[in-house]
Amino acid sequence: MEDTRNDQNSENDLQLLQKMLHEATAYMARQYTSEDMTIIMGNTKAGKSTLLNYLIGNKLIGVKTSAYKPVILKKADDSPGPKIGVESIAETAVPTRWNSSKLPSLGIWDLPGFHDNRGVIQDITNGFYISELLNNSTSAKFVIVTDVNDIANDSIHPFLSLLNSVEDLLRGAMKECFSSIVVIFTKVPGMIFDSKVDKQFIKQLLQDKFLACNGIDISETAKDFITFLIKNDQNIGFFYKAREGPIDDSTIELDVITAIKNAKSVHKRILKQVLPCLSERSKNYLHKEHAVISAMKIFEKLLNDLSNICETKDSYYYEVIHKENVKREELDDVQKDLSVSINQMEIIAICNSNLQKKLKALESIDPSIRELIQKHNLIERVKLMEFIDRVLNMEKTNHLDLTINVTLSSAMAKQKKFSSRINVKLREIAEREVRNSFLISCALGAIATGGMILKYFPK
Repeated sequence: MEDTRNDQNSENDLQLLQKMLHEATAYMARQYTSEDMTIIMGNTKAGKSTLLNYLIGNKLIGVKTSAYKPVILKKADDSPGPKIGVESIAETAVPTRWNSSKLPSLGIWDLPGFHDNRGVIQDITNGFYISELLNNSTSAKFVIVTDVNDIANDSIHPFLSLLNSVEDLLRGAMKECFSSIVVIFTKVPGMIFDSKVDKQFIKQLLQDKFLACNGIDISETAKDFITFLIKNDQNIGFFYKAREGPIDDSTIELDVITAIKNAKSVHKRILKQVLPCLSERSKNYLHKEHAVISAMKIFEKLLNDLSNICETKDSYYYEVIHKENVKREELDDVQKDLSVSINQMEIIAICNSNLQKKLKALESIDPSIRELIQKHNLIERVKLMEFIDRVLNMEKTNHLDLTINVTLSSAMAKQKKFSSRINVKLREIAEREVRNSFLISCALGAIATGGMILKYFPK
């Protein structure tokens, strides 16, 4: 009973993931426009939403809610813009596009925070949306938002985690993207450690905390990026700590707009390599779910049914071809059926490695295949499997795609041989009919000639 309940729970989770993926795909299709994007990303509660409201052009105001709490920034009115969160729960749920009065030539996209704190399902959902956005983009710039305290305090783990997340997102392409990445330090005070906070101060912090220290776990790519920032501080901007009262541009930021404008755009060729960054907990969850997907018998049933249908057709074709005194009409019917079947398989072969299109095309093979695919939402399941394969660096869908190709290639090769044999049979029948017709004509001619002879030479 426990196994049954676990299987049912896993199936319910799987259906929920499929539903979320479907909604993410539909949402991004409605939102997406071909343009140069600026993508705002960072850890939860780094101040992304506040910065984004500023980029949009919304008026901000510093508010002190208590004598024991720091000043916080809020929107001064009800202008459109992301909600600025003040609690510990992340606010941004899906990538959202905004127009910017300060960057009018760019579409501004607000991504959910890395390692979303609303649970595994939400974290994976974020990954769906990010994957849909980046894999369909034409070009993009990346703006990393980080609290300055994440490099000023003793604990630099949040900043290292952010760099690791960006590196995971961009994979091997991160070094190509250095000039396209802008780092905006938020909540920047006027002074830290009795020193004025300017770019030189930040560069020295980066040098001391990440390059000069041998006791931290940091990748070579992250080190290279920090070295790039130190040498190219035009890719650094400040968003200052809030002050009470209305906020104006001169007191809230330094080089934020300039840095974003001057950053290069990443080409779509590189964006195709981008993958969403998920927490280890989410990855472990997907491993479990992927095991459920892989263990399900439904795809095995699809392949078995496909093989059985092909074998049944092959047996029928063989039987017709080897039937004694088979009629031309029966061979013509089989040849037409073969022509349709071969054409269907060639169309499926054109789909190459696009497994979703391949499954859609497979529906034309036989009504039972179409019913199986639609009943179990296999096209949606394959899309989920492809996402999981990419995130976890697995190849389950590639194996499924290869198995379908092998099955259909073998069936098509046999059917082409049957078609050739039927052509031979049809030629043999045609030749026999011509020969018989000739013999009959000769016989009739002989009879006619004999009749004439009897006419002129009667007994």
